[in-house]
Amino acid sequence: MKCAIYARVSSDKQADSIEHQVSLLTEYAKERRWEVTGVYEDEAVSATRITLWQRPAMKRLLDDADQGKIQVVLFKGISRLARDVEEAVGTANRLKAKGLRILSLEENFDSNNVDSEFFFTIYAALARQEVEKLSIRVRYGQRQAAKSGKWVTGKPPYGYKNVGGRLIVDEDSAWIIRRIFDLYLNDGFGARKICDYLNENNIPTAMGKGRWRIARVCQILQNPAYKGAVVHSRTRKEVIRDYDSDSIKRTKITHNARDEWGITENAHEAIIPVEIFDRVQQRLKKHRKRRKPNKRYPLSGIATCSKCGGSMVVVKKKNRKPSGKTFTYWYYRCSTYLNDGKTGCTGQTIRRENLEEIVFNDLENELKKWRNDREFWENFSLVDHTEKEISREIENVERRIKKLNKDVKDLFDQRDLFDEEMYRGVMQDKRKEIENARQQRDELKERLENGERESINIEEIREKIEDYFSGKLNPTDAANTFIQQVIVNKEAGTIKIEYILDDRR
Repeated sequence: MKCAIYARVSSDKQADSIEHQVSLLTEYAKERRWEVTGVYEDEAVSATRITLWQRPAMKRLLDDADQGKIQVVLFKGISRLARDVEEAVGTANRLKAKGLRILSLEENFDSNNVDSEFFFTIYAALARQEVEKLSIRVRYGQRQAAKSGKWVTGKPPYGYKNVGGRLIVDEDSAWIIRRIFDLYLNDGFGARKICDYLNENNIPTAMGKGRWRIARVCQILQNPAYKGAVVHSRTRKEVIRDYDSDSIKRTKITHNARDEWGITENAHEAIIPVEIFDRVQQRLKKHRKRRKPNKRYPLSGIATCSKCGGSMVVVKKKNRKPSGKTFTYWYYRCSTYLNDGKTGCTGQTIRRENLEEIVFNDLENELKKWRNDREFWENFSLVDHTEKEISREIENVERRIKKLNKDVKDLFDQRDLFDEEMYRGVMQDKRKEIENARQQRDELKERLENGERESINIEEIREKIEDYFSGKLNPTDAANTFIQQVIVNKEAGTIKIEYILDDRR
């Protein structure tokens, strides 16, 4: 009887080592005078986060089974095979479909026995329950460590070093944190102005390169670690299977309610004194803007910045006159400038009423021309293929290319888990898939450039034009119906409006 031994551990610290599993299973096979034709080891591979079909050793086992090298698969326990009930049962069925006999020592399971599938499901469920118990113990241990002041939440905040599980001030970067708080509280800088200051003065980010971003500055200003506190239990993780694929699991991060958080004060040396940190939080709270959800302005999603191509969003500004009276103004402003400061884009800003007046006046004049242009409607071109369908195909291909590129990166990062021949083969296949996907994308783009555009219903367009002049279609909806893009170039004093029918006239 040709026998294969499968062994797995999720880390080199796990008590049930690969060597122990292999030794135990080898002895079991010898007692039955079975020939061990292969030992398949997946080391430092988590069964919770990595599916069976992503494991290098299991892939080799299946390949050898296809070649008739294996008749029996031995493993110490079902938890070594899989810790997801559905995946464990699916794996057993897949192995049996190849004509293999499956044996698990811990559960005394043999797939040749009567009702084996029923008992296998029960054993798999128990293995899953054990994983959940272990996960609870790990989380509890981490929570207790955090309560004692240890840093257990990953990479230390900028300005600190993790030494033996404790945060120690790193003076090489702590001065940057102090400067950020000083600029905000004492110099009256906002997050955008702080971001500009840091970038203009070439002050390094936590990565040592790249630009400072407004969101990062805001995170620093609100991080309680800088006042010496450790906050834990903000989130919890859950591994979820992607049911559209047999090889993908993803981690879902759920944010806990604030009353479920745990805070340990004075856990480590503070970079920012508590009273200063609290004053910053009060100022942040005072200046935090409350935004109405899903507020849509007439040119949202249409107006763009001529400098960077970013969308223009509406912002509010208040001015107080010498008389004491406050005036509120609304502007369309470059979103890149808002997010990254002037290091991302020097920005375009235009009064909302001015831009909307220009666009709506031009829109009405354009619709009048279309409405009265009999020759245009008589020669209106209709095409058979749809731009939307081709665009959707391009988006799908782009997503596939992105996933394949991620697969290549992951494969490269885990190359030590593969033998050289297998690594080269898998990498070559992935690169071939990327090449084919890029070729498909280029062909689709060429079809678009060759005039395969969206069919437009002539009667529907004319009906909407009449609806506008009769008052049934308001200016905002008309702008979103007939305008493709509004390009704002304030410096040149131009506003370019692109309409959906421009290339059909």
